[in-house]
Amino acid sequence: MRILILGGGGREHALAWRLAQDAVVEQVVVSPGNAGMSFAQSANDSLKIHITGQEPTFDTIDESLHAHRISLVIIGPEKYLFEGYADRISQLRVPVLGPSQAAAFLESSKIRSKQLMRAAGVPTAHFEVAKTLDEALILLEQPQWSNGVVLKVSGPAAGKGVFVCHSDVEAKEVIGQMKKHPPPGIEEGLLLEEKLIGREVSLFYLCHENRSLFIGSACDHKRLLNQDQGPNTGGMGTFSPDGRIPERELASIEERFIKPTLREMVKQETPFQGVLFLG
Repeated sequence: MRILILGGGGREHALAWRLAQDAVVEQVVVSPGNAGMSFAQSANDSLKIHITGQEPTFDTIDESLHAHRISLVIIGPEKYLFEGYADRISQLRVPVLGPSQAAAFLESSKIRSKQLMRAAGVPTAHFEVAKTLDEALILLEQPQWSNGVVLKVSGPAAGKGVFVCHSDVEAKEVIGQMKKHPPPGIEEGLLLEEKLIGREVSLFYLCHENRSLFIGSACDHKRLLNQDQGPNTGGMGTFSPDGRIPERELASIEERFIKPTLREMVKQETPFQGVLFLG
């Protein structure tokens, strides 16, 4: 098997390193990759990993698939999903791990994602949608937000569009800063979400339309500083497995959260394939 991985970050590095150790894998091609990926744990693994050093485009994808005789493509960064790379690769009749452009709204739009959860009957924190920042300020006058609210930029924000505010006053200050310096993704609107207190865990499922398979858990540290202080980031570190979810509860979680989501995606004619994470 010859695998093409799209991306060049730590996630793609880990995938390339692990896949290169599999006996059935002849070669792992990473586009664009990074210099650190060539330093695998053994010389044999290093020979299996080929770094293109070239940002993928639709044209270079076609070339890479043919030149390296690729039999599977794994898409890492969300931006390639939003741009329709999974659709393009599927058109070329090469298996791809990653949702279509239409189904990628689960990651690209927080508002549409929450609306899908509501339609599917999936338990989720209470939320309100503000199409503009001025509308968000009006919503914040409601007493339900006085003890805190989570503000989420709806569109893609490179992992930096979530603000955990401990009061409505703090939330108004954050919105004031957004007015001065609009963050990416704000053009789609702002989500006001109930602030939940507790320990967070992410569960990962390999999915294809209505089918799902649990593949692991992780705990992601989002805050910039220790002791959950500082602003949210795209992630400061993670460990896996998390180990805090009893195995006996996994079946119930899949029934309550994952399966209804997949059914609703099929119903909306945007069936999902790829790795879906619940967190």
